[in-house]
Amino acid sequence: MNGGVIDNLDIDALKERTYMLPCKVDELDPESEQLLNVEYFEKVPSPLLPAGWCVARQQLVLKDYKPKKLAFDEVKHGTAPVLTENDSKLCVNGDDFKLEIDKQTGYITRYFAKGSELMAEGAALTPNFWRAPVDNDYGAHTHVRYRAWLDPQISLTSIQHEMEGEIVVIRATYDLKAVDGQLALTYTVAKTGQVMVKELMKVNPTEKNKYMYRFGMKIQMPKKMQQVSYYGRGPVENYIDRKGCAFVGRYKQSVDELAVMDYIRPQEMGTHTDLRQWTVYDGSSSGIAFTSKDLFSASALNYSIEKLDGGEPKSQGHTELLEKDPFVTVCIDKVQCGVGGIDSWYSLPLPPYRVEVGDKEFTFLMSPL
Repeated sequence: MNGGVIDNLDIDALKERTYMLPCKVDELDPESEQLLNVEYFEKVPSPLLPAGWCVARQQLVLKDYKPKKLAFDEVKHGTAPVLTENDSKLCVNGDDFKLEIDKQTGYITRYFAKGSELMAEGAALTPNFWRAPVDNDYGAHTHVRYRAWLDPQISLTSIQHEMEGEIVVIRATYDLKAVDGQLALTYTVAKTGQVMVKELMKVNPTEKNKYMYRFGMKIQMPKKMQQVSYYGRGPVENYIDRKGCAFVGRYKQSVDELAVMDYIRPQEMGTHTDLRQWTVYDGSSSGIAFTSKDLFSASALNYSIEKLDGGEPKSQGHTELLEKDPFVTVCIDKVQCGVGGIDSWYSLPLPPYRVEVGDKEFTFLMSPL
């Protein structure tokens, strides 16, 4: 959609007036979401601001985003994947991909597709309920109050597999002993090499276990995966209670650019919200595109959560002194709580931005490039 300019806003302060925006509405796709970015600039210099300075900006929603049904790519040719197993793992082999699941953990430990390893050596796709506490978290003592979610004592209780036509379905169930809950992971693998991941949790909240940091999963990808393209809020990091300044759009950034090294102390960083798509790749043709039927959040960093976590009690490290990991940590979240900080760092985020403990479900699709 082309933009336009209104040269003169002839309106007095504290007054209202309607303007016709010079936009080509007939070029809009009636089936897609529609967003309008508006910016206001200084026309003449002032003692504080030069001419051309942007003094205000806003993204207006003309037509809301509609959740899209997740579906595998259609392939007319190709053979159905084959499932084999030995004492230690389940293997799903297709025309140009291989997937391995550890039978002791129920986690995906290898994802090879189209000639490239898409997971780092020794990595696993695992449930993730913790974040490296931010300074506001320490002020509100959530790093102590939510501590059970750092290690909820996930214990595999069963792993099953079956063929449904030309699709492999693997189901793993777990006990979450530290929070008195259950977790189920379902992997649906198509002949395209795409993997649908469903994470389902059931936990009864208690007064001591009422909130959590996030609900999602994480994966370690090879070090060469240093580029990210996404459709969502950017280009700066943003969280559910800190996202108004980040417009929805299509962005490309390096993993280094996603890290916020200006934080004096290491902590959670680099998350982006309201995502429709998040792709981590090597700059050419190797990587994974993550999508979900609902808006989601994600990050990709050269630093693990463990490396960013200040611990209990809080350590006083320096972000600029962090050494990069030999892999890229990618977090994919159904939701992550807000960062708070509205009253000198001692309260929880406002109620709409908290993540309540309870039954939750998150489904996302991993597609090799």
